[in-house]
Amino acid sequence: MENTNQVPDVLGLTVEEGCLILQKYGYRISCSYTYYQDKYISRIIGQRVLDKGIVDLVISDEYYNDPSDDPSI
Repeated sequence: MENTNQVPDVLGLTVEEGCLILQKYGYRISCSYTYYQDKYISRIIGQRVLDKGIVDLVISDEYYNDPSDDPSI
């Protein structure tokens, strides 16, 4: 693990972004969904350390299309 003092804050990121960051720091990831539909973007709305090296991410899908995710803008 690169940094054992503080877990990187990944709140608000997409699941893919958050997982890549945490894995880069050597953490294993556990996920819990509050709302899931595969047509929406999943965002991390909570995180906590379960055990040394394991981070639990709480994930929810957005209910709307986020204009910041539109590459044409």
